[in-house]
Amino acid sequence: MLFRFETSETTGVKEWLQTHEAGRWNDVAATILRRYDREIAVGKLAEMLQLKVYDHLVLPEGLAGELYTLALARVDFYAIGLQLAQAAEAADPSLIRAVDLSDLEDEVELTA
Repeated sequence: MLFRFETSETTGVKEWLQTHEAGRWNDVAATILRRYDREIAVGKLAEMLQLKVYDHLVLPEGLAGELYTLALARVDFYAIGLQLAQAAEAADPSLIRAVDLSDLEDEVELTA
């Protein structure tokens, strides 16, 4: 059994995405996965999502603004990006690329 632990802040951003932006981000994830390897795509999705959240938010001044900033620092944007990539791959298996292990095999032979 796989347990996933995530902060309530991460859950909040995921719920906002599912409620307001789900279709758009599914399309974005598919587009990014077509252009980049999965590891790069997940990072780019995380970065794009983080920029979207920060741009969407109007931070109040004072303590409330500081609390918002602290809460946003606890959001795991990489985990959300990974979940977006996984959902896009599940919807369109052609987005899943085969991993080329030939480079790894050469590296293992050199170190052995």
